[in-house]
Amino acid sequence: MKLSKNFILGFINLFLLILFFVSFNSRFTNKDTSEIIKTELINEKNVNSITKIQFSQGNKKLFLIKNDDFWILKTDENSKNAMPGDTVKIEKFITDFASLRDIKKLSNKIYEKNNYGFDDINSFKIRYFIDDDNFSDLIFGGQDFSLSSRYLMVSNKATVFELDDSLDSYLDLSIQQWSEPTIISKNVLGNVDETDIQSITITENGTNFIYTKNTTDDFFTKANKLLELRHGGLGESVSSFNSVKDIKIEFGNKEWVTLSFYNSTEEKEYIIVSQYYIEAINKKYYYTSKISSWTYNRINEIML
Repeated sequence: MKLSKNFILGFINLFLLILFFVSFNSRFTNKDTSEIIKTELINEKNVNSITKIQFSQGNKKLFLIKNDDFWILKTDENSKNAMPGDTVKIEKFITDFASLRDIKKLSNKIYEKNNYGFDDINSFKIRYFIDDDNFSDLIFGGQDFSLSSRYLMVSNKATVFELDDSLDSYLDLSIQQWSEPTIISKNVLGNVDETDIQSITITENGTNFIYTKNTTDDFFTKANKLLELRHGGLGESVSSFNSVKDIKIEFGNKEWVTLSFYNSTEEKEYIIVSQYYIEAINKKYYYTSKISSWTYNRINEIML
């Protein structure tokens, strides 16, 4: 009877010892079993149906809104202050996110999101809207230890993915990153150049100064320099009704744009309220930008 008990105890000890070694060994020999998925972050079939994109990080937001055939930018969706976006850059962003790429599925059971940089302060959220009604979220967390990849969640689901850093340049809330850089928008006007301009009228202190290609020798040089001038970002709301200068630029297709300059609450800065008239659709657009006093003086120099 004693022999039987010793045999049983010995067998149990041997079994537990084998189990321990198998378990211990597996911890160091198991390979990475993370699943690699080839997918699009934005479904390609939805590319032409996107009407709005919202970027947010912490308490900051930026809205990219489709407006007819181009995009506009706002920092407050309900504000009237807006400016033209860089259509080429925004459409490239959409195309890149709709391209097939490899992403690594890390886990379905990760609830401590902060370990991957998904906290409310540091995570970067992209929300895109399909036909104004439906939306999806892409939430970018922190980078891995090598700084060559970034963590991703989709619509607040528990699954965490890892992808390379090729999309990091798009994780930017700055107006300069997404706006059309020039004061006069070619996206709104349709890629015009100086030869399309028929006249430039400057109104200052109640006096009009009119420039045309027939009366001004260097008219096209002046027109080209105006088209190349750059803004400094989205302008603040204008409280004054009295502009310090107005410039009206008329084109051969009966379209026109007026630039009304106002003093800013910031030193060495001016606010521009731009009004565009598009003859083909009989529609007006209003935008707000800001420029430095250097750029304002540069305009005066150009039009001397």
